[in-house]
Amino acid sequence: MLLSRYVTSVNPHVRQAAAVWLLAVISECSRYDEVQAHIMNVQDAFISLLSDQDGQSCTHCPRLCTV
Repeated sequence: MLLSRYVTSVNPHVRQAAAVWLLAVISECSRYDEVQAHIMNVQDAFISLLSDQDGQSCTHCPRLCTV
């Protein structure tokens, strides 16, 4: 669910939280076969998350500020 639902969310806050959870899972559970079976998907998820833009244009003043 972490990879299919939260990493692909359109909400940037959900994606940021998913990155933290994914890092925690890999840090603590990378030795397990279940995690190793999906390691390529995890790598793709990290690439996607790390390539996200930090700020997004504000809807009220898109040329003046970022959120």
